[in-house]
Amino acid sequence: MIRDRRNFYELLWILFQRDPYRLANLWAAYRQTVDRRVGRVPGAMRVLICVGEPGCAWFRCIPQALELSEDPRFDVRVTTRPTREDFAWTDWVWLQRVKEPVALQAIERAIGMRKRTIYEVDDDFEHVPPSNPTHDYVQNGPAGVVRDALGMADIAAFSTAPLADVYEAERKVIWPNVVDPDMWPQLDGPRIDGLVFGFSGSPTHNEDLATVGWVIAELMAKYENVWFVHSGVWVGTIQLLVPHERVLQFGMDMGPAYLSRYTRMFDIGIAPLVDNAFNRSKSGLRLLEHSWCDVPTVASDLPPYSDTGIPCRLASTQEEWWRYLEELVVSSEARSELASASRGVVRDHWLISQNIWRWKDVILE
Repeated sequence: MIRDRRNFYELLWILFQRDPYRLANLWAAYRQTVDRRVGRVPGAMRVLICVGEPGCAWFRCIPQALELSEDPRFDVRVTTRPTREDFAWTDWVWLQRVKEPVALQAIERAIGMRKRTIYEVDDDFEHVPPSNPTHDYVQNGPAGVVRDALGMADIAAFSTAPLADVYEAERKVIWPNVVDPDMWPQLDGPRIDGLVFGFSGSPTHNEDLATVGWVIAELMAKYENVWFVHSGVWVGTIQLLVPHERVLQFGMDMGPAYLSRYTRMFDIGIAPLVDNAFNRSKSGLRLLEHSWCDVPTVASDLPPYSDTGIPCRLASTQEEWWRYLEELVVSSEARSELASASRGVVRDHWLISQNIWRWKDVILE
């Protein structure tokens, strides 16, 4: 029996590592837990969520599915392999970043069965930079699938307004990235005897980190108590991006509780972005995560971060990166004030419970 949402997240991580195709089984077990305390009303809206990319599902549809399932007006299924019975059962077919041609087939099947459809995406597949490791793969298939799926679906859902502007679609909605506290429990992380600059992101962010690598390395040379801790960047690349010996890496292949623990070991968060069309369509997810974990952050002065309203230091030049990072290195008071202010904004405005109405309004219309 699955005890609660936090327990579900931990089991989900194990499942995604071993056999993501059994997601439907795990969700069915969780529904039994929820249904013991939530009585579905007659005619509850049935929603079938088809997960296309587990790495993004953590913040694009899993928290939303959990929150919707707590409302008796909704009945939710989550799967990576929808069946004929799933399609017959549901009112809505929601495709989360399914980039293969099967997405178009699923939308066509749903239309033929008079089901309403949602296709959602959280990245700009039209403007992936040539330097991005996924560029060739995206251009050779997924970009066209995403474009066509957004045009076919009843609802085209996007993580940001700039991303929505990239695509043509009959009906667009903005479903922002938000924080589920159950996925980011308040757990103390390991500590280093010193201050920690922290960065997390997949290898697709190597170029972003490179824009501030020399600043980080020079500050570490100046202040012997400063370390750099990162996750996601290729090990063979990090010494080129941040050429210093006080560098540690932790993997992203860990459960939410561990990710929360390791993020909390950051004393100062770093969120750089190269200024290009692809990055300007992104969300401020990294700032949300850092802020929820009480980590003051210096970020690039670009819309993904500047438009959130979450307090942070916004840097446009190398000199500003140096000044803001050094300020936080030397002043514990500045770190504490910024961390408290940023967490307060996330707590008051960016939690899933405060934003689920955006999803409910669309599905119940």
